[in-house]
Amino acid sequence: DSIDSLGLSGNELIDIVPAPFEEIPELLAGATVAVNPRTECDGIPVKLLNYMAAGKPIISFAGSAPGARHGETGWLVPDGDVDGFAEGALALLDDAEFAAGLGRNARRFVETEHSWEHSAEMAEDLYRRVISERAR
Repeated sequence: DSIDSLGLSGNELIDIVPAPFEEIPELLAGATVAVNPRTECDGIPVKLLNYMAAGKPIISFAGSAPGARHGETGWLVPDGDVDGFAEGALALLDDAEFAAGLGRNARRFVETEHSWEHSAEMAEDLYRRVISERAR
């Protein structure tokens, strides 16, 4: 669907900005709320981790935000609940203090659960288990 077909063109709250890759960090830095409109995903979408690492308050469908916690590290809605998604976006836009807290918590979540060090430890553990099982 295009923004026009969704009836959102001209909406002063939504900016859809096509941009080259190198401009994305600057655009993300200026965002008030980051959205992840995917209803399902294997693993965690990199875009969601990037949003969280940037300390942005996120709104996402639950099926594509494993590990995120509603009201703590983001605003999560049931998959396909478009009205709930819109309500969440408005709630975050209306409460800057709450949104900022979600962004801070999201950044801490990424720093502890998705750092390179943590990922390396998980990979090492997996390799150890595989080697141990093969040695039996």
